[in-house]
Amino acid sequence: MKKFKVPLSDEQYLKKAATCPFCGSDNISGEEISIEGNEAWQEVSCNDCESSWQDIYELVGYSGADGKEPKGKPATDKGKGLLTNNLHKSALC
Repeated sequence: MKKFKVPLSDEQYLKKAATCPFCGSDNISGEEISIEGNEAWQEVSCNDCESSWQDIYELVGYSGADGKEPKGKPATDKGKGLLTNNLHKSALC
């Protein structure tokens, strides 16, 4: 797949998070999410253009163990998931 002349910006990537920021393909693979303290990240690669990058996650709340609604600001429009995906430009490989 042909790469973009310029990778997606952070804002563009967050709108299309399940795609390669270098070529737009949805044929991507992610490694396990690594967590240290309140930081989390994941190595991701594109199976089409062979680019790799690191997704950065931000903790924005928690879900109660008692089955109540999640605390904090939902990360998605549907209110599911509490990790937001933030691409950090310095993490691009």
